[in-house]
Amino acid sequence: MQANKKRKATSEDRPARRALSCTECKRRKTKCSALGKVPCDSCLKRGKPEDCRWEGMESEPIVPPPHEAHAANIDQVDALKQQVDRLENLVNTLTNKQTSFSLPHRSPLPDHQYSSSSSDLETAAIDLEHLVVGPGIRPGITETLGSPSKHPQRPPNPSPFPLSSLFSSASFDPDLITVLPQLLPNSPISQKLVESFFEGPIHYSWHVIARPAFESRLREYSTLSLDQLEIKVDPIWFALYLMVLSLSVKFATADQSPLVAATNAQSSDLPTTLYHASIKALQKSDYLSRPQVGHIQVSILYILFLFHFGQSTDQSSIALRHLDSAITTAQWLELDGLQDTLPSSLVQHPALAGLSPRHALEICKQLYHLLKFMDGTIFKRPGLWRLARNDDTPLPRNNDDGDYLYTAEPAAKSVDQMTEASLSRIGSSFVDTIRSFTSDQNLTLHQIITYDTSLRSVLGLMPSLPDSQNSWMMRTLQCSILYRLIRLHRPTLLRGYKESTWKFSSSACVDSAKVILRVQRDISLCPDLRPAFMRRWIMGSVIVLAIHTILTGDQAQEVLEQVQRSCIGTFAELLLPITAILNTAGQYRQHMQDSRTNLDINQFFTQVKDKLSSTGGDVNNTQQNGSDSFFDLDYDFNFDFDFTSIPNLDMSALQNDPGSSTGSWENMQWGLI
Repeated sequence: MQANKKRKATSEDRPARRALSCTECKRRKTKCSALGKVPCDSCLKRGKPEDCRWEGMESEPIVPPPHEAHAANIDQVDALKQQVDRLENLVNTLTNKQTSFSLPHRSPLPDHQYSSSSSDLETAAIDLEHLVVGPGIRPGITETLGSPSKHPQRPPNPSPFPLSSLFSSASFDPDLITVLPQLLPNSPISQKLVESFFEGPIHYSWHVIARPAFESRLREYSTLSLDQLEIKVDPIWFALYLMVLSLSVKFATADQSPLVAATNAQSSDLPTTLYHASIKALQKSDYLSRPQVGHIQVSILYILFLFHFGQSTDQSSIALRHLDSAITTAQWLELDGLQDTLPSSLVQHPALAGLSPRHALEICKQLYHLLKFMDGTIFKRPGLWRLARNDDTPLPRNNDDGDYLYTAEPAAKSVDQMTEASLSRIGSSFVDTIRSFTSDQNLTLHQIITYDTSLRSVLGLMPSLPDSQNSWMMRTLQCSILYRLIRLHRPTLLRGYKESTWKFSSSACVDSAKVILRVQRDISLCPDLRPAFMRRWIMGSVIVLAIHTILTGDQAQEVLEQVQRSCIGTFAELLLPITAILNTAGQYRQHMQDSRTNLDINQFFTQVKDKLSSTGGDVNNTQQNGSDSFFDLDYDFNFDFDFTSIPNLDMSALQNDPGSSTGSWENMQWGLI
């Protein structure tokens, strides 16, 4: 016990151990410089001399002279610079292992200057993020990119495309085995078919391919052997090439028939065979993971092949899938935000190779506005539209590919001159008008007049159309706008015959129907180019003119003569129901005492159906491209007035149109209307 007390006393009497570091250095676990110096050199370098304390010392801290403090600050800045250099070297090392991108050169800021701009900070931060981890999942859509190299460039040599895969047992058509070897790029037959495509009506109206860029690749591939071609060919270009051949064969002229016969294939089956081969080639590409202009180009040709010239609802449904996929690619490539310069991701793009920057930019604009045109006219329901009306991409210039042969910046042609850009320009303007007036509500008189004026303004944009086949699609677009006028005024058609306020509506409806039939006569010069949904436009026009005949006593003979001249080829099957409608209208008129008060629409069309039945016409099975029977009248009777003011009118006949913007998905009719 005594020994423990002695040891305790000795311990308490021992002097305290002298601290070897100030409290701050001890807390940070860093080396403290001068023993007992307040402040120490380490606290000075950290810029906080006031935090320097020593345990057991009561003296005031020693404040260094100003020149010593300044020297300490310089040492601190140098140490921070060294640390930044080490971090930059580390980032560069990581970057070289992951990507070939490099940060854009920036002049260093002086030591006493700092950028206070939040946008500069955001740009720099995004640059660094992309430098280290690569572009985002959806560049240009889910984020704002600051780096000029925001997209990885497509490798100069695409992955090998096994052409032999097209001849496998899984091919869609066994005829491909015998046909395709004769249609490879080095074949004289295929080269002549490509030339006929670019000089034909499809390319001039639906201008989706830059001819100089496509033919440049064709010349490159035509010099290769089959083994070399299998290694170097771009599968997306090859898919596009096969669709060029498909459409060239489908619309081959009499002079080109020997070329098709030389392939030893059935000319009627060959376009479909080539289409299936094109799909297979596209599937071998990386278009799903890497957005490419070529995917948009070939998708538009698929839509033409399946929707415009298809014969079934299944083909139309597949076409809509292609349209949706192409729109996704266009948004990914930021075609919906093009301005005066081409995005860096599209510079030196394979589909635009060899074009001047202006030419490449205008091609991309045309592709975007063609997609917008189809998006707003094929999809009838507003909720299905994907391309916004207030997009940032201006209309393309009114030029042809040939205008860029001698100058990189050709002057735009007059708007009244038809060019390869006409369809994209006017089609996009048409869609803007449609979307401005699409509503689930009944239109008022003021809205009808405004909509009518807007549609007529779009018609005023139509250029002078030549008599050649190259104008077929522009005439189709003209009929589409006119049919939209019919759909606008048809609900008030009967009212215009009773009330002077609505007379303009009846006149607009009748005049539009007459012009449609007149334009159809011009298009009939190239009957194979008329899409199946034109039948609905013809029938809608005839119905309007039949009602006009009953109410005014005008002779229907002129209408019948127009129809007989235009309904040829596959459209000849319309002659039977049209003749029944017009003959019944004349007979109905003779038995009416007062046409304006005794018109019973339901009774009239019942008589038409009876007449068709008596002549052997099957009105229930007469369907094309998914449309209802010819006597599903396609009326859009959403009246905003008391229609019961017309005596003896059977209201049960006035059904809502299942193809209107307010119709259900199950009853939706597809067509450019």
